[in-house]
Amino acid sequence: EFILNFLKTSFESGHDGECEYFSRFLYQLNYLGLLPSFTYEKLFDSVKVKLFSLGDKEGFNLLSVASRTGNAKATDYLLKFGFDVNLVNNGQTAADLAYEGRHFKPLLLLLKANSLFPTGFDASIVNDAELNEFLDLSTNMHDSIKENDKEKVKSILRNNKESNLRHFYDFENNSALACAIQNRWFIIFEILTMFKIFFGPKEDIDGIM
Repeated sequence: EFILNFLKTSFESGHDGECEYFSRFLYQLNYLGLLPSFTYEKLFDSVKVKLFSLGDKEGFNLLSVASRTGNAKATDYLLKFGFDVNLVNNGQTAADLAYEGRHFKPLLLLLKANSLFPTGFDASIVNDAELNEFLDLSTNMHDSIKENDKEKVKSILRNNKESNLRHFYDFENNSALACAIQNRWFIIFEILTMFKIFFGPKEDIDGIM
């Protein structure tokens, strides 16, 4: 409880230096054997810490705290440590909490990390240029699929090849693959799979087919 409160206070303070200190602090705690419930994995030659199990008495984990307080830097650090972006705490994901507080910077980071869109998402209230650009990307992808515009789909995929996008959700959380199947555009489906685009983990593939 002490460790969690310390980290929550750091995130809520919003100081830039706190997040950098956070990563070093975790490694030191692990070295001292104070984080027995945490597991490690090798990812691109860097050790990442999985903190899924760490929550406060209200059931919120650190990613939830960072998102609902609008701390974009803390959100970014936690995503790099491997937090599950779609983990539900008290009926809400981190994206739900960021959207509820109109914290569009953390919301953009979560969406770029393949989060589902927040429940009841309304694009018309977004006043952040970078997030609006991301929303346009999602809309363009799904419009191109519906129009069976193979070249446009390829162009979008090539231009975002270096991104971590694996689903290209629309605002109702339908993946690009689901959109292709629903519209019976099987060549586009093949194009998407070639670029390693996947169904969303919560999509009913049998129902879509």
